Amino acid sequence: MQLPGKMGDLDFGNWVMGLGAAFIGGGAGAFSAGLATIIVDPHDFNIYTLKFWQVVLGTFVISGLGPFFAFLHTKPLPDIKQVTTTTQTITTGNSPPKVIETLKETHTEPLEPKGDN
Repeated sequence: MQLPGKMGDLDFGNWVMGLGAAFIGGGAGAFSAGLATIIVDPHDFNIYTLKFWQVVLGTFVISGLGPFFAFLHTKPLPDIKQVTTTTQTITTGNSPPKVIETLKETHTEPLEPKGDN
């Protein structure tokens, strides 16, 4: 399926992966928040109760949304894919020429943040 206009030139794969990574990375601390509830109230919150998993899931979603929207703030649209096609013709002796086509795809990746010195 071809996307309309220049939409097919956008690198949606890496962009969606970045969104997912931001959400999962942000929500990863949710289990530790759930463990903290076990320490505070072990009678009502343990791994066998629904309340525990509701706290973990709720915390995961809330913690994951911050980095998710921060990623969208810094990268609201995917980068443009740059695809280069190279054709190489090899001729050896009296045999017919052999044509080899190679594709080279380049895309932009975010820079690592610089630490404060």
